Amino acid sequence: MHLAGTREFDASREAVFAAVTDPHLIAGAIPALESFEAVDADHWTATAKFSIAPRLRLTFEVLERRKPEHSRLRIHGKSFGGSAVVDTSFDLASAGDGRTAMHYEGELHLSGLLGRIGEHALRPLAERQIEKLLAAIEHRASSE
Repeated sequence: MHLAGTREFDASREAVFAAVTDPHLIAGAIPALESFEAVDADHWTATAKFSIAPRLRLTFEVLERRKPEHSRLRIHGKSFGGSAVVDTSFDLASAGDGRTAMHYEGELHLSGLLGRIGEHALRPLAERQIEKLLAAIEHRASSE
């Protein structure tokens, strides 16, 4: 499933970049998070229990980081009988008057038992999570 969009923030590119690459902010946007550990700035682990899926062991890896304009992140989740891979990227540009424009893209791939969840059921959940994450980024970046 492919998701993409744009959003403007009332904050500098540096502040938005810092927020969107903060492991604690990203983890805080994941529902039903049971545990989280930042191994280093580019590698994190977590466990989450979703109502629509078994408990997932998640690994996060920052694949690209070009401050303050671009970052790419991969999240891999694995559970009994299934797995999920989420590849995301974002690009930031100045929108004038201290504002920042973000273009984001994400690709979600489910396999095994998780792959049985249809896109029609999953898309609304994914879109709500994206909105939750973007609101957290807005809150953090605009308060810096």
